[in-house]
Amino acid sequence: MKNILYTLVLLVSFSSFGQTAKEYFDLAMEKFDKEDWYGAIFEFTKAIELKPDYDTAYNFRGLSKFKVTDYYSSISDFRKAIKFGADNREWLHYYYDNMGGAMLRLGDHKGALNCFEKAIIINSEYANAYLNRGNAKWNLDYPLSEVCEDYRMAAYRGSRRAEERIKNQCN
Repeated sequence: MKNILYTLVLLVSFSSFGQTAKEYFDLAMEKFDKEDWYGAIFEFTKAIELKPDYDTAYNFRGLSKFKVTDYYSSISDFRKAIKFGADNREWLHYYYDNMGGAMLRLGDHKGALNCFEKAIIINSEYANAYLNRGNAKWNLDYPLSEVCEDYRMAAYRGSRRAEERIKNQCN
């Protein structure tokens, strides 16, 4: 009986040693999708430990931290995602948009505006960046015409939230 328990302990121990950064990332995404933010943060951290330049892991860990209102730490993760994913044209606009969202929550509206503008430069079809840029401009007391133009650009690209903003703020 002792030998069976010892063998089981060894098998469980060795099975966790062989996990790759991708496997930890996939496990983290399962937790992220279930809104287990702290579990996701833990697993994304393991993925990053194995692959320190894992830009998408930094991004999703940042989003998980955002969800638990750890905005400063999420911004740090988004900065690392941007640093390591500077050539990742598929995801880079998301990294900037996400960082801008955290900055908005902290009241850094100018920093957020800068992030949203970078996201738009990278992907001019990304509706959420226009919506968020409009929100930043609203908070910075830009002329209503400029705010509403961003909301219209977002709505044109399919944002339902932008349509609501136009209805409530621009008419």
